[in-house]
Amino acid sequence: MSDKNHPEVRPVLFVDIAINKEMLIYSACRTKEVMEYKGKKYPFVPVEISAFSHSFYIGKAKAIQRGGQMSRFQQRMKKTVQLKKGKKKNN
Repeated sequence: MSDKNHPEVRPVLFVDIAINKEMLIYSACRTKEVMEYKGKKYPFVPVEISAFSHSFYIGKAKAIQRGGQMSRFQQRMKKTVQLKKGKKKNN
């Protein structure tokens, strides 16, 4: 196989800028930025959201409890019936 077909894999420093968490991972990602980590210089890639800062992965996601289609219909129907009863009493 030719070496031209395969990218260079090297340790790259990914930094989650939301919480300033550093991750040293082998990657073929190309970057010109360099950052020092534990006394050595590594290629540096800033990351906005990672598994360390995303609410879904850290267990702080809030599940929104919305009723199903049938329960929403029943709530609307209940309001309609109450409005009709109120109109009949006024007549």
